[in-house]
Amino acid sequence: MSIVSKELHRLPRLFPVQDYGWIQSPDSGRADIAIANACSFADVAFNLGFDNNDKVLAVCAAWKVILSQQRPDLVISDFGVACLWVASAMGIPTVRIGTGYTCPPQGTESTSFLNGVPGTSRTAEAIIARVTSAMIELHIKQKTCWNDVLLPSNRTILASVPTLDPYAQLRCETDYSGTWDHDGITQPEWQGNGKFRAVAYLKPFHQLRQLIASLYSAGIETVLYGDGIPKGLIEPVLNPLLRVSETPLRLSGLSNVCDLVICNGNHGTTSKSLGQGIPVFAIPLFLEQRVNAERIQREEWGVYADPRTPDQFAAKCHEATSETVRKSASRFPELVAQYDSRGLDHAWEKLRAFLD
Repeated sequence: MSIVSKELHRLPRLFPVQDYGWIQSPDSGRADIAIANACSFADVAFNLGFDNNDKVLAVCAAWKVILSQQRPDLVISDFGVACLWVASAMGIPTVRIGTGYTCPPQGTESTSFLNGVPGTSRTAEAIIARVTSAMIELHIKQKTCWNDVLLPSNRTILASVPTLDPYAQLRCETDYSGTWDHDGITQPEWQGNGKFRAVAYLKPFHQLRQLIASLYSAGIETVLYGDGIPKGLIEPVLNPLLRVSETPLRLSGLSNVCDLVICNGNHGTTSKSLGQGIPVFAIPLFLEQRVNAERIQREEWGVYADPRTPDQFAAKCHEATSETVRKSASRFPELVAQYDSRGLDHAWEKLRAFLD
């Protein structure tokens, strides 16, 4: 088996080099002028470099070389848009795997992630024209369509649950495999100095110091793991209620000891926290995270704060630890109980069916 990845440095602990072939994924770059308020799959594809004929041709040509050399029996793609288009054009069977956000149902390439409302198709049509032109120039297909990427449900493995899927209401006969994600290794430990106990798993953002100050003011004792956050950003605001972990924190088994999980709203951390009935304070940095964050707040499973408005942080800290939010989040495990026994085993069974 060969693994094609954009971030090869993340592969060693998941796919040992002695057992798998590692290949650098082609990069389509970014749009020259991005869509500022992207809210659909087509918008995201545009911003990922499908805005330009030369970029599209280059990334499709690179995938053609990889697939021609590897000659795979099956391509399993996690948000690999160009990969799926080229594999389909070459007649190679394809399967999608990912969260609801990354696996929209057919016919929804222009539908908003945020409210399910169909949007303009101009962007989607422009992308199809560019990809079709690339396929013709590469001599592998005369016509391309979005259904080559938005695969039917029987060729899609959804690593999610309906409550976290922005397209749940638009799917037919969908088979969810439940959520799964790797866990950290360090068990959080608190000193008991605050009114509430929290775990924070955050990427760097400019207003992090204001967030730490707000947590302290609200009496929230926090164990923080900063993924890529420089020490110099945190050291000036260290306080008696903040402990910093050098290694990723273990989120499993916190249901009876943790009052709040603070994160950027990514699917894995959100699902692991809510699955234990722990409220989430989400501070999203990217569109997928904002989709999750808005759903969390709408259902009162937690709160959402825009990182560009740090003046909201103090109020959101109090709201996140309120009795209303805590009660609402405590009911989340019941909503997803039927998927707990599925997970990776269910996904593997479905994948074997494709291979057979």
